[in-house]
Amino acid sequence: MSFLRKLATYFISSLFMLLAFTMVTSYTIGNLIQKDNIKTFIKLQLGSELATEQCNNMCSNVTETSLKTICLGECIGRFANESGEVVNKAVDEIYSKKFMNISIDKAVSLLSSFTLFLILTIISGIALLFISETPLASLGKNCISISVSLLIFGFLPKLIPLPETPAVRMVFDYLSSGLGKQIYFGIIFLIIGIIFLIANYILKKRKTTSPLSRTSRKKLSQPPSQSRK
Repeated sequence: MSFLRKLATYFISSLFMLLAFTMVTSYTIGNLIQKDNIKTFIKLQLGSELATEQCNNMCSNVTETSLKTICLGECIGRFANESGEVVNKAVDEIYSKKFMNISIDKAVSLLSSFTLFLILTIISGIALLFISETPLASLGKNCISISVSLLIFGFLPKLIPLPETPAVRMVFDYLSSGLGKQIYFGIIFLIIGIIFLIANYILKKRKTTSPLSRTSRKKLSQPPSQSRK
C-alpha cells in the first residue's frame, strides 16, 4: 500500500469513527441538550422541587392549615415567576459562550442533526471500502473502536461520584438517561465489528486455499530448470 493510500485510509477511518460516534450521540442526547428543552426541564422539574423546599421553610411559622395553604400557594407562584426569568437568563448566557469561535447554542443545534450525521457516516464508510486495501478489516477495527468509546460514555454516569445536592443529581439524571442508551449502540457496533473481522478472515482464508493460489505457490516453489550445455 502506498504512503498516500495509507494516509487517506487513516484520514477516512478517523472521520468515519468521529461521524459515527457523533451520530449516536445526536440520537441519544441531541434533543435533550437543546436550549429550550433544558429551560423547560429546569423550570418544571428542578424549579418545582426547589420552590417547594424554600416555600416550606418560609411558611413553616404559619401554624393554621388554611393560612399555610394560602402561603404556600402564593410563595410557589411567586417563586415560579421569578425563577423562570432567572433560568432563561442563565441558560441564554451559558449557551451564548463561544468555543473555538462557535457558540454553544450553534454547536448544540448542529448536534441535533441526526440525519446529516447518518448520511455522512454512510458516505465515509463507503469511501473506506474503496480506499482501504483491507476494507472489511478496517471497518471491523473502526466499529470496535467506536463501540469502546460508546461503552465508556454510556457507563460514565454510573462511575462519576455525585454531590448530595438534589439540583445537581436531577440535572445529571436527566442527561444520563440519554447517555445510558449509548451502551446499547456500543454493543451493536461491537457485534458489527466482529462480523466484519470474521468476514475478512474467511475471505482471506479462501484466497489462500483456492486452487489458483495453490498453483501459484507451487510454481514459485519449483526451482528453475537448468539449461543444457
